[in-house]
Amino acid sequence: MATWFAAGEEPEPAEGEPVEEERRVPGPVSQEEPSEEPSEEPSEEPSEEPSEEPDEEPEEAERSEEPSEEPEPETPPEPVTVPLTVFNAEGPCQASRAPECGLRIVHDPYAPYADPGNRAGRVWHGDVLQTTCRVTNGVTVTDESGKSSSTMCRVTTGGGAAGWLPGVRTRDDAQIRTCAGHEV
Repeated sequence: MATWFAAGEEPEPAEGEPVEEERRVPGPVSQEEPSEEPSEEPSEEPSEEPSEEPDEEPEEAERSEEPSEEPEPETPPEPVTVPLTVFNAEGPCQASRAPECGLRIVHDPYAPYADPGNRAGRVWHGDVLQTTCRVTNGVTVTDESGKSSSTMCRVTTGGGAAGWLPGVRTRDDAQIRTCAGHEV
């Protein structure tokens, strides 16, 4: 606007310009932006502030629920375990817990059973282990009575050692599921 006014004069607002109460004055920047042009008639619609508050509250509620939902997908359910009793085919070892009567559980069901680096632990006749699954194509193991099997059961001992017990080292006829690929 290029017109100068005398000290007591007030300019008439041009068409489309805001009246004095609505006129914007330079100063600090407000964080709220008007969503529509101001009108001279009072609006019967509710102001935007009350409608913003309910929008914010559900977001906060959603945020508070998110951490409780996140651990569920990260934590897989505990696998179902089946008790399995160790069987030693050598008669004298069925009553002894001597080291030479211990039977090996292994780290890898596909590696040679007698390999010293494949030893995960030792179990004895009558020990009850917890098994989660089995593979039927592991290394073939033959027990002292001549029975052979390539089934290996994934087990955990009462002491917490985990490994694979050859199928010939049990006589239990338990229904044990087949291991998924990521469990081997």
